[in-house]
Amino acid sequence: MDREFIEALLAKWRQANAIGELQGLSLNTAVRQTDDALIPQDVAQRCAVATDRARSYRSKVVIRDRTDDTLKAQDYVGLEWRLDFQKPDRFYVTQTNWSADPDSLWDEWMTLGNENHLHMFGWMRVAENNWDETNDFLRIDRCLQVLREVSPIASERYDYNGDSFLYLDYSLADYVEGGSLAPLSESL
Repeated sequence: MDREFIEALLAKWRQANAIGELQGLSLNTAVRQTDDALIPQDVAQRCAVATDRARSYRSKVVIRDRTDDTLKAQDYVGLEWRLDFQKPDRFYVTQTNWSADPDSLWDEWMTLGNENHLHMFGWMRVAENNWDETNDFLRIDRCLQVLREVSPIASERYDYNGDSFLYLDYSLADYVEGGSLAPLSESL
C-alpha cells in the first residue's frame, strides 16, 4: 500500500462533513422533543438491520469517570475513540486519553487488512499490530445483539441540525451477568 493511497483515503474520510457534523451531537447540544409516537424497540430493530447492512460507518466511543473531578472540563471523559470503519477490515482510529494533567495522550492509526500504519510525524507502516483487540472492541456490530434482543427502558427524541435522533436507554445488568449477553460483557 503506497503513501499516496493512504493520504487519499485519509483525505476522503476527513471530507465527510455531513458525518463530521454529527460528532457534536450529544444530549447537551440536541433539542428534546415531546411529541414523538415512535416505538423504541421497533426503531432499535430497524437500526440493527440498517447497521448490519452498512458497508462503512463512523462512530465515537467514550468512557466517562464521574468520580474523577480532574476530568470535569472534558465532561468526565477519560478515554475517547473515533473510528472510521469500512468492511471487511479497514480501520482509521484516533484515541485520546486524558489524565490528571491538562494535556492528553493521543494516538492515531490505520489498519488496512493486514497492513498497519501509525501516525507519528507523518504516516509510517509498522510491522506489529497492537490494535486488533481495540479495533474489534470499537466495531459497532458487536452491539447489534443489544439492539435486537434487549428492550430499551426509556427513549427520547431529539432534534439536531434539522434532523431527528432517538436516544435509547438500556439497563444491561440482567442481560450481561449470566444472561443472553454474557459473551458481550467480555468485550465491554
